[in-house]
Amino acid sequence: MLLASWRLKAETSCFNLKLVMGACCACLTRRFNVKYGQKKWHIIPLLVVFFRFMHTPQIYLASTSPRRRDLLDQLGIRYRALAIEVDEMQRANELPDAYVIRLARAKAGAGWQAVAPHGTGETRPVAIPHGTWASAVQGCTSAARGRMPKAACPVLGADTSVVLDGAVLGKPRDRAHGLEMLEQLSGRSHQVLTAIALVDGVREAMRLSVSTVVFRATTAAERDAYWETGEPLGKAGGYAVQGRAAIFIAHLAGSFSGVMGLPLYETAQVLNEFGVAVLDQAGMD
Repeated sequence: MLLASWRLKAETSCFNLKLVMGACCACLTRRFNVKYGQKKWHIIPLLVVFFRFMHTPQIYLASTSPRRRDLLDQLGIRYRALAIEVDEMQRANELPDAYVIRLARAKAGAGWQAVAPHGTGETRPVAIPHGTWASAVQGCTSAARGRMPKAACPVLGADTSVVLDGAVLGKPRDRAHGLEMLEQLSGRSHQVLTAIALVDGVREAMRLSVSTVVFRATTAAERDAYWETGEPLGKAGGYAVQGRAAIFIAHLAGSFSGVMGLPLYETAQVLNEFGVAVLDQAGMD
């Protein structure tokens, strides 16, 4: 609650500062026009600074993961990252796919609670044709132009789990746990599940990416050396597919970006459903 409150205050302060900068730019523009007449090119640097500051996100990302941020950057989507914390404890008898979907929804929902226009919001899944709500989503950017009341951007949540023999491995608690997980994965195949959820307080879109990863047999010395790189810390299954663990991976069937933590194909799908253009495509099947 403290973090959400701080973030809302920061958003308000940022908005007020934008208004001040806008007023300053307008005043300077008038002064330059009076002094230089038609030589309006003098104000171009000021306008560039102003519009860059006014740069508004298309979505919020309910994660501060560098990997998810890098992947979202690949899509060219303007976003703002939120530091969201949810209870990630797996429930008794909860299946892995249900587990990752629940966490992705929980993260997106918590993010929406933090950025919703009035600080509240309840998301519910409803069946709405593609494009019907596109204008509502554009409130993130068009609100600044006065086309509609202030609105919050949709929030994207994601969760990734490594599953071996039907069990979620989770993140390594310490060195011993990390080495144990790497040994379990050695010479075997496992699944990587990544669920994503996009919410805006009215709708919810979800996708689940399932990939199969095959590790070659690894030695104790290799696993120990890999742990010492620091990569396993904070990673589902204790490894990073985009890092040095790539030397262990004999085969990957599915989504590389999904194994990293954000399946881009599925992400583009839900963004298009919400009217957030990716490469200005009309839609994706």
